[in-house]
Amino acid sequence: KGFAVFWTWWGCDSGFAAKPATMSVQHVRQRRSESDPSKPPVQPLKRNHNEMEEQNSEFGVGPAAAAGPRADAMNRAMLAMTDGLSSASWLIGTWTGSGKGAFPNMGGEEFYYSEEATFVPVVGRSAIMYTQRTWRAGDHITLHNENGFLRLGPMAGGPGRVQLVVSQVTGLNYVCEGEIGDFVLDLRSTEFSAVSNMDSPRVTLIKRRFFLRGDGSLGYTVDVSTGTEQELVRCLEATLLPIATLATSVLDPPRQPHP
Repeated sequence: KGFAVFWTWWGCDSGFAAKPATMSVQHVRQRRSESDPSKPPVQPLKRNHNEMEEQNSEFGVGPAAAAGPRADAMNRAMLAMTDGLSSASWLIGTWTGSGKGAFPNMGGEEFYYSEEATFVPVVGRSAIMYTQRTWRAGDHITLHNENGFLRLGPMAGGPGRVQLVVSQVTGLNYVCEGEIGDFVLDLRSTEFSAVSNMDSPRVTLIKRRFFLRGDGSLGYTVDVSTGTEQELVRCLEATLLPIATLATSVLDPPRQPHP
């Protein structure tokens, strides 16, 4: 039987003190009826077991729902949403390393930096959350931060398709679209938006590439233009090593790494 806990009070030389007392649920119902005879006694909730099972099955929960039509539809939808993750399972985890950059079309000099990048699967979606931070080699001064999402497969338009949505601390936001192959992602910008006071010149085209090398390191390149495609220049390139992986064993990785 369940029990209801009440507090009873009694006087003593030092004042009042609290003392716990327990009453059975049956006793509580009896006391309630005695205190107000006009009210019927509290009756326990009685429901037919089969009726409850049918309702649970209808809403896709409980043992009876395992083979229900609604549960089957939900399972199929979930599998479809996560299907694209297998093609990018090699990205999942936390990576750290170093790179070099230069922005010749913006008057910048070559520089070197350290980086940490994290790729985390989005539960129930064919997508990966992406975060990146870089700092200057030597003095650890922060250089850049960006966050975004990789949308894969069904979310990106079909098998082999990939989209990257990026938001940068600089105030630049952009979308890239492209294709994913064996251990390689190739992306090209399609849309840009920026805060009103962003420094000029404005970027007009970005090409990004992620690839896994045979030694297990992750490489990437970023080409940027402030004019036409013919003016694309290599601005960033880096090599990162894995320091943590996130349940990649549940996904089916491609067979051979990119050379």
